Amino acid sequence: MKRRIVGSMMVALFLLTLIPVAAVAKVDEAQIMDVQRSLKALNYSCDCTGKMDAATLEAIKQFQKDHGMTVDGMCTPETMSAIQKAYDEKSGHAAHE
Repeated sequence: MKRRIVGSMMVALFLLTLIPVAAVAKVDEAQIMDVQRSLKALNYSCDCTGKMDAATLEAIKQFQKDHGMTVDGMCTPETMSAIQKAYDEKSGHAAHE
């Protein structure tokens, strides 16, 4: 029994390392939805769920890779700003300041 609990805890800890905490902790549902809409408009594959799911994480990583950024999947202010700038350029909107 003790072995099963320890094994379960190790699996849970491993799974927690797969999603960067900052990617989830610093961005609320409305911000995630905005990022998803922008990424989708930029032809990255993710659904507009408002949740930081695996598809959104992969879309963020691919965006970061395509734009010469550190590929960590985190929605840092730098990443969010770059996504917004790319969206604004594609849609012809003035860049946000």
